Amino acid sequence: MVNKDIMKLPSLFIVSILFAMLFLFVDSGQAEEKEPREYSRNHYFANDELRELIEIRALDNNYDHETTQEMLDRMAAFPRRILQEAVKKDVLFILSDIPAVKLEEFQDLQGELSGKNDVIYDDIAGLARDNVSVAKIGQSYPGDMHYNALLEFHEFAHMVDFNVLDEKVSDMDEFKKIHKKEYAKLFPGSSYYSYADEYFAEAMTHYFLGGWYRETLKDTAPKTFKFMDTFTERILSVDENNDKGIKLSWDAHPKAEKYHIYRDGERIHTTDETTYEDVNFDIFTTHEYAVEIIDEENNVLNKTFSRKVKTEDNTFFSIEDPDNIAVVNNSKDDITLKWENIDNAIYYEVVRDGKLLGSSVVNSYTDKNVEPNKTYEYKVRAVNSAKRFVSFNDITVETDSRMTTFINQIKSIWSNFFIIQILMPIITVTILLLIFRKRK
Repeated sequence: MVNKDIMKLPSLFIVSILFAMLFLFVDSGQAEEKEPREYSRNHYFANDELRELIEIRALDNNYDHETTQEMLDRMAAFPRRILQEAVKKDVLFILSDIPAVKLEEFQDLQGELSGKNDVIYDDIAGLARDNVSVAKIGQSYPGDMHYNALLEFHEFAHMVDFNVLDEKVSDMDEFKKIHKKEYAKLFPGSSYYSYADEYFAEAMTHYFLGGWYRETLKDTAPKTFKFMDTFTERILSVDENNDKGIKLSWDAHPKAEKYHIYRDGERIHTTDETTYEDVNFDIFTTHEYAVEIIDEENNVLNKTFSRKVKTEDNTFFSIEDPDNIAVVNNSKDDITLKWENIDNAIYYEVVRDGKLLGSSVVNSYTDKNVEPNKTYEYKVRAVNSAKRFVSFNDITVETDSRMTTFINQIKSIWSNFFIIQILMPIITVTILLLIFRKRK
């Protein structure tokens, strides 16, 4: 007789194998579907801008923390002005421990051939386009996957090129002339740096790496060095742009005595500060701003890159002197008021004794509906395009009575008659003397 327990063994064995295969299949599928996670919280950032710009992505927490931190620490070499402008443009810089093409931002490039160096994007350690760039953790220095002096600097410099100014820096005529003249000197025999954007990124890498790299840049490509050396001081930031004003700022120059602010090619202000707010801008248009750096001998040291600003409405306006309103005519028939002209006012309302009397597009108004021997209280308020208003102080005017007017007229006539009475004898004597002399 066969033991029933023994007969059950093959069945149990088969079931166990099936469960094991199922487990492996599920586990394999989960591994394929695993997405990178963000681990920025594991690291120290030198400033708030870097924390906002950079994401650390890895499949799990087993990535190289130490190498990643070293890359982050080196990024502090970039000036705050550059970082702040990158933040404004929503730049994202990723440090990743997986290939760039595995990230959602660059997945469409998998298997594609790079047009610059004839390799597929899968084999490239860093990528950049629009406002996103990535550098692979552990690939900072030149090797099989790139030849840049420092990968993270090079890829972030692309973000500076693409986003920090109003236009792509490597497309500017000023830089293209420099690139054409000096790229072969700095990188002889390299067709890769014949691309202006790659040259910009690597030249900026050399500059901010400092030491031998910066000295090589200075000695071999002096025009490129000067461009990089003055790049940050030429950045003009638009800190605010709203209906109350356009706020500009820039970095202080050590030799600057003052700064000239230009709008649409016309100088509008001079200051020794490094900020300026334009409250007299035109509405619903595009203004172009730039700042000249002037030394104590009135020489122009440099000029910022221009910035274009699209304006909306302009609701900022104020009255410097509320008492700057006066009566310029007061007669029995009318009263004329005149006041300070207010910037950004589109018209003025005139109120008499609490009731709207009328409006004026100029800074004066004549009230022709007055009566003699009356007291009127006037209020003038400036109105802007947003229908907001600011008011001058009230002014009280007392009109003359009819009798007063009549007496004043009599006085005027009598005064004129009195003058004639005095002058007539003098004129007569003068004429007689002239006649007498002629007869002699």
